[in-house]
Formats: sequence, C-alpha cells, structure tokens
Amino acid sequence: MLTAMLAAEAHPCVIGSIATALGQLHTPLAFDQLYALRGHPDASVRLMVAVWLPWSFTDPPEPHGVDALLALMEDEDSDVRDWATMALGIRPEIDSPEVRAALVARVRDTDEETRSEALAGPARRQDACVLEPLIAKLSSGRVGWNDLEAAEELADPQLVPALEGLREWWPGDSEYEQELLEQTIARCRAGSPPA
Repeated sequence: MLTAMLAAEAHPCVIGSIATALGQLHTPLAFDQLYALRGHPDASVRLMVAVWLPWSFTDPPEPHGVDALLALMEDEDSDVRDWATMALGIRPEIDSPEVRAALVARVRDTDEETRSEALAGPARRQDACVLEPLIAKLSSGRVGWNDLEAAEELADPQLVPALEGLREWWPGDSEYEQELLEQTIARCRAGSPPA
C-alpha cells in the first residue's frame, strides 16, 4: 500500500511522510523505495532518506545504500548532511577508507551539528585523525554531548587537559552531566574506551 501511494504521490510533504512510514517498518523490504528517493529535488524528502534508509539496511549493509549516505553527507542542506553523517558515524561496523574520509571531510562542515557528528564517527572507530580537531572543539567554548561522546570513544590521554578545562563551565546543575564529564576524563586518563 505504501509503495503504491509513493508511486502516485508528487507532494514532498506526503512523500516524506511515506518515507518515514517505510523507515519505521525497520525492514529491508523498504530499502528500494527509500533508496529511490535519495536524489529527490526537495531537501525534506532527502532528509527522510538520510534518517530512515539505515533502518532498512541488511546485515551487512548494501554497498549502494552506504554510497547513498556518503552522497547525502555532501548535500546542500545542512540537516540532510547532519543526519547522513550521524547515520554512518554511529555505525562503526560500517567502515572503509571512503567512510572514514567522508566523516573527516565533515569535520570542516559549515554546520556545527554536522561537525560534531563527524568528530564522533572516527572516534568510535578509534581513528586518532580527529584528535587535534576534537581538542580544538573541546577548547572552543561550544561543546555538546556529541563532542563529549567523541572524547569518551577515542579515550586518548591527550584529551584530558581540554576535558578538565570543561569543569569550569560545561556541566550545569545536572549531576548526570558532571558524572559524564568525570567518566570521560577517567576513560581518557586510562586510555580505555567504552567496551
């Protein structure tokens, strides 16, 4: 039914809603329909592809599905780039020189959220190529959860001074935030990423 609706629909809002419905099925049966939308002229549709295409991947993922996300990482729309970057960044089992190069390229993205997702991706793969940009980010005064997660995943002792500098301003009143920062510092001191 969704496939028939998709074939007959022209309005981007409706197409995006159908893409969301397909993606929420979490089945490889939705892959072909989502993949076909990857080059849609409307950014809102491409965004739904970036969000939901990974949920339709088989194990291992289809190479052309990974290629679609790599292409979406270079999209003109920052939200599309951000979600495509996150989709590959959070899946360290999807690893290749092309994936790592694409993640590293996004470290210089104009969008801050995309940059943070890009830092976390190589860190999850224990790729020290993001060490210097991560130190710079942690020292920038604009640090988010993804940046702290990237530091925890990389667990490099060279991150400790920048992380200790966050004690002065980053954790708000939240006990959880303080615990997270201290846990990240401890992991970096020990050089011990999460299992």
